Amino acid sequence: MTKFLLLVHVIGLLLLVCDGTADRSLISFPLQKKSRVLSTPERHYRVLAKYGVSTSNKSTTRGQIQLETVNVDVEYVGLIHIGTPPQSFKMDFDTGSSDIWVPSNKCERCGHHPLFNESKSSTLDLSLTQYDSNSSMPHHNTTNRNGTWTLQYGDGSAVQGIKAHDNISVGNLTVKGQLFGLASKVSSQFAQDPELDGIFGLGFAPLSLMGSKKSFVENLKDQGVIKNAIASFHLGGSHTGGQLMLGGVNPNLYNGNLTFVNVTEDRYWEVPFNGIKIGNKTIMSGGSGSSVGANQSTAIIDTGTTLIIMPPSMSRAIHMAIPGAEYNSTYGWNVPCKHGLETSNTTTTATNKGGEVAFRLGEHEFPIAYSDLIREKTSPDNDTLCFSGIAEAPIPMVIMGDTFLRNYYSVFDYENKRVGFAKSKHAS
Repeated sequence: MTKFLLLVHVIGLLLLVCDGTADRSLISFPLQKKSRVLSTPERHYRVLAKYGVSTSNKSTTRGQIQLETVNVDVEYVGLIHIGTPPQSFKMDFDTGSSDIWVPSNKCERCGHHPLFNESKSSTLDLSLTQYDSNSSMPHHNTTNRNGTWTLQYGDGSAVQGIKAHDNISVGNLTVKGQLFGLASKVSSQFAQDPELDGIFGLGFAPLSLMGSKKSFVENLKDQGVIKNAIASFHLGGSHTGGQLMLGGVNPNLYNGNLTFVNVTEDRYWEVPFNGIKIGNKTIMSGGSGSSVGANQSTAIIDTGTTLIIMPPSMSRAIHMAIPGAEYNSTYGWNVPCKHGLETSNTTTTATNKGGEVAFRLGEHEFPIAYSDLIREKTSPDNDTLCFSGIAEAPIPMVIMGDTFLRNYYSVFDYENKRVGFAKSKHAS
C-alpha cells in the first residue's frame, strides 16, 4: 500500500535583536506538517529553474514519487507582518533571491493563502517607483517603469504583480516604507503549498528584479533599528526548528569561532569554491562539470534551497565514496540509509557515521559526515535506500542549500560582504 511522506514544514524559532544591549523579542512557532510532496528530482528541477538553468530532457531530472518519512526533510518558514494594521504572512527567508513578495487580494489563482488587502493598510504607498536601469537582474525576470514586475520560472510558470511600499515587521523589528511586491498571479507550486505564502529575499540589492536600492536588513540598520547589517541562521532538524537573528549572532547555537569567507560579487551570497576533499584527495570541477580539472568555481549560499547542487564530476566522486550508493536516471542518487540512520517501528536514531566529505570555500574546509547527506527514503519497495541531499547538474557553480547549512551556523554580513560559518551545536 502506498504511503505518503509527511514533509515537516518547520515554522521555527525566530530570534531578532536590535543590538547587543537592546531588548529581544523571542517568537516561537509550532511545527506544521506539509501534505504536498516534493521529491528530490522535483526539488532539483525547481532549483535549476530558479537560477535560469534549463534542462533539455526534463524526464531525467524531474519525477513524482510518493514517499515515507525516514530522515525528515525540512523547510524554514517564519511569520512577517505588513501594513497598518498588520496583515500576516508565512514566508521563506531566502538568501538566494532579493525581493519580498506576497499574494494580493487581486490574485487570480492564489489558492487558500491569505491575501494582502490594499484598502486595509493606511501606510501602503502604491505610487510608482522609478526603476534604476543600472541595477542588475537575474535571468528570466523583468520589471517595468509602470511599477509592474514578472518573475519567470524555467517551466514557464511565473509570479507577476505590482510594486508597493509599506511597513514590514519581522518579530519586533520594522522597516518603514519597505519596497515589496503584491502578486496578482503565482505559479502552481506556490498556490498549492499550504504553508508558504510568499518569499522574503535576503540577497544583495543588485540582484533585485524590483530595483531595490538596499536589502531589508540594510534598511533596518539605516533606520536605526539594528546596529549591524547581519542576518544569522541556525537550521535545525524537525524537532528543534530553526532560528533567524537579525543584527547579530547567537553564540549559544554554534561551537568554536566563526570562519568568514568573502563574497566574490554582491548579488548572490557567492563565495570562492575550491573543490571537495574526500580522504586525501581534492577534486575540482571544470566549467561544465563534466570532467575533473583545476578551474576555480564559485558556490552560492542559499537558505531557500533544500539540496546541494553540484557539477556531475563532484557529485559522482562523493557518491562513489559511499559504499552502496546508486544512481537512478529518474530519481538521482540514492544512498544506503544504514550510513546514517537505523529505523525501527517507533524510532529513528543515528548510527554508523562512516566517512565525510569536506567542502572547500575560499581557503577553508567545511566537512560533513556522509550520514548528514541523507535526505529521505526513496520507495516503500526498497527500505534500504534513501535519497541523497546532493544532486548534480552541468552547471559552472555549486549551490549550497540546507543540506549544507543544517550542519553550519551561517552569518550573512552585508556591510563587510562576507559569509561566516561555525559548526552548529546540534550537528555531529
